[in-house]
Amino acid sequence: MIYTLKEHTPLVLAAVLSKFPRPDALASDEEFVSSPGGLAAAKAVELPEALRCAEEYKMPGAVRYIYQTTSGDGPRRLSEDISLVDLSSGMPKSGSGMSAATAASANMAKALGSSYGSSD
Repeated sequence: MIYTLKEHTPLVLAAVLSKFPRPDALASDEEFVSSPGGLAAAKAVELPEALRCAEEYKMPGAVRYIYQTTSGDGPRRLSEDISLVDLSSGMPKSGSGMSAATAASANMAKALGSSYGSSD
């Protein structure tokens, strides 16, 4: 995981793509990077020599997919009824397997309203 400021994202993505080219199994870079806009911006960047990866050090296929996203509006304090953590101990709630996680996700979606899961 790499965190960077939005203004530096094209340069960082271009550097990552230089070291980790898409796997040969994928037909195009568009299948390798989640954000078409981010990919276009990275391809438009003139990567400084110091950030270019020499051919012998490239690792094609070592990274299978690049998911570019934003970090959102920061952490949120969840109410105890939708948290998967026992707030008194900090440990996972007993019986909090996949079904509990799914139920908690559904409750969280309700709590967050219609903005949860939106594509903007």
